[in-house]
Amino acid sequence: MARFLVSLVTMLVTAVIAYAASTFGSRNSAIFLATSATGASGTWANQGLVISTTSASSYNAIDPNLVTDAAGNWWLSFGSFWTGIKLIPLNSSTGLRSGSALYSIAQRTGASTAVEAPFIFRHGSYYYLWHQAVITDSDADVLFYHYYADNGASLLGINLIAYDGAGWPYVY
Repeated sequence: MARFLVSLVTMLVTAVIAYAASTFGSRNSAIFLATSATGASGTWANQGLVISTTSASSYNAIDPNLVTDAAGNWWLSFGSFWTGIKLIPLNSSTGLRSGSALYSIAQRTGASTAVEAPFIFRHGSYYYLWHQAVITDSDADVLFYHYYADNGASLLGINLIAYDGAGWPYVY
């Protein structure tokens, strides 16, 4: 089983993490939820399955990202590779899936519809979907991303994010 991107969110005094397990190159995947009062090693407790997929599914449950909206509702976005990024509502008391709604929120067009590793980020009254990680600092929002140089070297990119008067983000 391969472990994929995790999403760690601190809610009040409880740390919450969504994590995924999958067999590489397949749709046999699952996203689970764990909590900890401290976030320290050895203190995490599995709270159960959030969503799973099988080879018969049209999407893949990998790369989870927990997000809370302005009203306090919990959501889980996840990358799917095969048919893009999905979004499901969660029960804010348990962190587990609430109902059966499944929203497709991003998909490529053309020969490949693959999009994965989502990160939904709220800035003011807007929500932004990134395909990497954004961290809010006291001075600025920071975008972290992975990319490959022309020579094939794997690199980490780090840029600050600003927003224009209309709310559109740009990196600098």
